[in-house]
Amino acid sequence: MPSKDPYLHTFQKDISSIEKPEKFTYPFCYEPHPLSVIAAEQVQEYLTTQQDFRHNFGLEEGQEGLIIGKMFGVLVVEDTEGELGFLAACSGKLAGTNKHRYFVPPIFDMLDPEGFFLKEEAKINQLNRDIELMEHNPRIAELKAAWNSCKQENEKLLAALRTLHKKK
Repeated sequence: MPSKDPYLHTFQKDISSIEKPEKFTYPFCYEPHPLSVIAAEQVQEYLTTQQDFRHNFGLEEGQEGLIIGKMFGVLVVEDTEGELGFLAACSGKLAGTNKHRYFVPPIFDMLDPEGFFLKEEAKINQLNRDIELMEHNPRIAELKAAWNSCKQENEKLLAALRTLHKKK
């Protein structure tokens, strides 16, 4: 399947005798379709032979860097001419980035300093710092005591009013 899309991969094995599935299956409790298995094996082969990046998966003794496992996935697809291929993806950062020539890019780049995620994360972090400052404000104990005192006074007043109303 010659493709202009760098993320659309052709099967290296002959798959002509394998029938396409009739429908999607539940992805967490099923026997994977043979096309998915072949695509996954092809991704494994790529990972063992690629020279695009260095990542310590914990498979090589003495390799530099923190050992971090990764989750990979494949999606078997059919192009407009009916040819089958697959897309490959990786969950999270791989070798310090989430942009790789073999794997589809993320929907949004969590590492882009000008992107949505980091900007919103900065806002959330600021809110958390503000909350923490408020929680440690020495006036909180004073205000809680005043509130409790006011609440008790109001309860006394309500009790007195209930007694008065019962007498009438």
